[in-house]
Amino acid sequence: MKTYSLLLLVTIILIAIPQIKAAETPLSDEQTQAQEMMPLSVRDAMEQLKVTEGAKEELSITSQDSDSGLSSTYHLKDDTWKLSFGYHVNSHPMTFSDMAGLDFALAAKMWPRTWLVGYLETAKIKFRAMSEFNQYRSLNTWELENTYETAILFGLGLSYETSYIQDFLNYEKMFETITASASYLRFHESYMNENYSGPGIRADYGVHYRFSKAMHFGLKFSYNLFSTKRPEEYVDEPQPLRHLSISWTSVAFDFSIYF
Repeated sequence: MKTYSLLLLVTIILIAIPQIKAAETPLSDEQTQAQEMMPLSVRDAMEQLKVTEGAKEELSITSQDSDSGLSSTYHLKDDTWKLSFGYHVNSHPMTFSDMAGLDFALAAKMWPRTWLVGYLETAKIKFRAMSEFNQYRSLNTWELENTYETAILFGLGLSYETSYIQDFLNYEKMFETITASASYLRFHESYMNENYSGPGIRADYGVHYRFSKAMHFGLKFSYNLFSTKRPEEYVDEPQPLRHLSISWTSVAFDFSIYF
């Protein structure tokens, strides 16, 4: 019985030794290349994506002193607060004067590349640029179409910074922002002397030039959409008579201060 046990032990050792040596033997160049060409597993792909995204979070701006020639680099991830100002005109180049607006925004950096933004905007907008006629209104006239309405809107949303334009233009001082905000609008319709208000959304796309650590300027495109209504003129007045859908697009010159 002891003889059989001894033979079994020797057999196991003889089988294991070549496998151990094979594991210790370094891979040849051909084997290494073949291994590198093997498709990534899902886990490996996720790890590689995580590393890439981590690198992208290091969005940086490099500036060079014209006198000394010395370069300095600062990271946008180090920003904490910013105060922004924008002057809006109508996005249609032939009727840009149909709108003039000024907005103020305060933003706090909450996550990598992501800001929490609150804004307030006041604007004078020609009725034809901001609303379709309500088919239930009794007065849909040329005079109404060309009146200027006073609007006040405010909202809260999230803004995300991207660096794709840096790769496209090969210029490190440029970056983009994409912003979406839940908003609220109040405006006075002067022809009928009626006040409308209601919720909506605002979406912005901006391209910015960071010319110093503390400031940037740029352009942004804004889209606004609101569902508004006026107060009842009599009890149980039908909703269609009171409703106006408001929407417009604008282009704004943007300036921001970081602190």
